[in-house]
Amino acid sequence: MDTDNTGLNSKKNISVFSFCSIIKKWWDSFSALFLLKKSVAFFFILAFTVCLNSSKIKAQSHELKNMKNWQLKGFGKDAIRIGDKYSAIKFYNEFLKRKPDNFRYTYLLAQLYKNDRDYVNAKNSFYNAYTLSKKKNISALFNYALMLKTIGEYDEAFLQLKNCEKELRKKGFRPINKERLVNEMKGIQLSLAKNDSIENYKIIHLDSSINKSSIEFSPIIIDDSTLVYGSSDVTPSEYINLQNGDKQKYRKFFQAKRNNTVSWSKNYSLPEPFKNSENENTGSACFSPEKSRYYFTRCKENQVYKIICNLFVREFSNGIWGQALQLDNRINHPDYTSSQPTAGKCYDDNLDIIYFVSDRPGGIGGYDIWYTVYNKKTKSYTKALNAGVFINTPENEKTPFYDLKNHAMYYSSDGNFGYGGFDIFRSFGDMLNWSLPENMGRPLNSSFDDFCFTVSENNLSGFFTSNRTGSIYTTHANCCDDIYFFNKQKSENILFSTKINLNDITEEFIKNSDLIPDTAIQTLWLEGTVASLYLTEPNNNPVFLAKDTLEKEGGVTFNLMRNKNYKIVIDDKRLIENEFSISTIGNNSVTMKIDRIQIKSIPEKAIILTNILYDFDVATLCDSAKQYIDTTLIPMLQKYIDINIEIYSHTDSKGGESYNEILSQKRAENVILYLTERGIEESRMKGIGIGQKLPVALNTNVDGSDNPDGRRLNRRTELKIDKK
Repeated sequence: MDTDNTGLNSKKNISVFSFCSIIKKWWDSFSALFLLKKSVAFFFILAFTVCLNSSKIKAQSHELKNMKNWQLKGFGKDAIRIGDKYSAIKFYNEFLKRKPDNFRYTYLLAQLYKNDRDYVNAKNSFYNAYTLSKKKNISALFNYALMLKTIGEYDEAFLQLKNCEKELRKKGFRPINKERLVNEMKGIQLSLAKNDSIENYKIIHLDSSINKSSIEFSPIIIDDSTLVYGSSDVTPSEYINLQNGDKQKYRKFFQAKRNNTVSWSKNYSLPEPFKNSENENTGSACFSPEKSRYYFTRCKENQVYKIICNLFVREFSNGIWGQALQLDNRINHPDYTSSQPTAGKCYDDNLDIIYFVSDRPGGIGGYDIWYTVYNKKTKSYTKALNAGVFINTPENEKTPFYDLKNHAMYYSSDGNFGYGGFDIFRSFGDMLNWSLPENMGRPLNSSFDDFCFTVSENNLSGFFTSNRTGSIYTTHANCCDDIYFFNKQKSENILFSTKINLNDITEEFIKNSDLIPDTAIQTLWLEGTVASLYLTEPNNNPVFLAKDTLEKEGGVTFNLMRNKNYKIVIDDKRLIENEFSISTIGNNSVTMKIDRIQIKSIPEKAIILTNILYDFDVATLCDSAKQYIDTTLIPMLQKYIDINIEIYSHTDSKGGESYNEILSQKRAENVILYLTERGIEESRMKGIGIGQKLPVALNTNVDGSDNPDGRRLNRRTELKIDKK
């Protein structure tokens, strides 16, 4: 499963010799044969003889014929235990020649072929297991259908999946859950349908300067002409005799320089900070977004022959890369794998998100994508968390790659609907908040395993790994992974730009001529305000993608992708409508410009409503005032349900101060009462009588004479708007 150890199969490459080393230790401990029973002595003699006479498993076929059935089963079981599936296949094949009707070992052999990606033999063995099972084993039938799908026999695969569905309905969808079954059938329908992405990608199989009969994986783009990648540099059929002094070969990084589109030159020297280990597997790595930290994986076998991978980091400081430090147990797990790191961003520029793959408990499936948050200010990591059900499935996810430009995660899954095996998917978002996964389609995906996707900074080219037909192999077709290069025929990106300004909401309902000149509405610019971009899609929460600070005159720029729906949210307390929608569906250009977008805002000051008039010494609204409210305040309050209002009533100085305060309070309350009668919630409004305390003009002239114009200005009604 893990690309830091799968393919090399270090356990496989030492194969019988590891097993023989164990037997030899047993033999040395019990060299006094007279202390052993004859049957036990015979076992050690036979096993030791087989080991001493074997240089390759193929060379001991004549020895297999001389073994008893119980020995074949026992050796097969031990070979599986140490990860030597090649030897286990040999043992079980010999056993089944003698016992062809044995369901258990037929099914075990089928699983071994499947794990070895020998799909044709796996298909035949699963079919045999299904026909041999007395109760019609559903797992055998389901896996038979999967193998048919993988080798491209879609019609027959769909038919067998429908047969599975019939049987599973009787058993409550056990042991295969309904979602998995439906996804596999959807994948077949996808495979048979026309896929538009075919026209957009040109795929190139890298030549033998990089791809060998070993396994190549984890391409890392350094620049336009430099590639670092992982390789075992060992063929799957090559066996290493540790007893003869051969050194076990580990997976390592290699560097290649581009000669032209298809030709590369392999270079065994590595640029900093890449380093290989003499006694551990390496092969997956990434840089932090600002390139100041380098994360990578090292893997080795534990006491029970399980490969355990751990994450390490090197930091760049004072012009040099520091020593490798293993991340602590909040991230690495002592008993489970943590590997395949990739680094992303989120809403906070001080935080980096480090994603990785793990099979630890607490996940959703077998291998899941997890993440830890790195705080650049405190230089600390959080405890690892699962990336959630939008990304992870009950099956397996692996090889995540985070596209910083588009705030997108590319990863491979065998639990989502796809063409077969592992398919490459894309989800936008970060941490736990993701868009629905989209299959990247053909030709990036095939019916085989496609993973280790990576894309250049300009999003126009990249690499991925696949065992699709055409990859170099030695033992059988599709056994081995090669690196492929792709070019996009047209960019998926659209550069969007616009200018955003504020117009307060009263402009929509209250004409400038209705206002006193000093309170006339003005256009406001949003320079320095933060705008955030979100992806929107049906039946899902908006997914944050990026943010930008508005420039002079409200200028903002975002990188969008084709055939998506977005919204831009403006972070400003003055706004009543702080977002607007954008769609790139059907847009085939590389740029998209909207000259100006006007967003409604709340006026910062109270607005004087001169058309709400009262008869002298009367608190009730006149007909003209009611008509004005009907055409201004009521439509505004009905449209913008997230605002509250305050009505301030003022008088001139005629009459006593106490009298005017009571009068103005009644006038303000009558406005609120009228609005309530028209269906506006009373809780959204408040009436306040100010009386004569806050004049805006002189009620009398300097010489003591009456000032009618000043009194008219002081007899006013003001509107103050707030957000809830």
